[in-house]
Amino acid sequence: MLGQIDMRIETYSLLINSNPCDADAYNYLGRAYCEKGEFKRAIEEFNTAIDLAPKLAFAHYNRGEAWLSLREWDKARADLTAAKSLGIWQIAEHACGIATPREVP
Repeated sequence: MLGQIDMRIETYSLLINSNPCDADAYNYLGRAYCEKGEFKRAIEEFNTAIDLAPKLAFAHYNRGEAWLSLREWDKARADLTAAKSLGIWQIAEHACGIATPREVP
């Protein structure tokens, strides 16, 4: 499984090298880093995706998920709320309610 993730990281990196303005490629690269457990690196990629395309709802959602993994509740809530306002209402609404500092053991 990890080999497939590394291959996706390499593929998305090549796409970005050929088109550094491809916000979707940065978003997919961030997802691959999340799957690998490299959440801080993933957030960097999501940041770039959002800088390039501020209305890319999935990048906000994915960054919110990465913040959740790092237990950064306020940042996660902000991104998931942004994703919801940009149209990912069902997923983001559920995610906004699942993790708060009081609920996590």
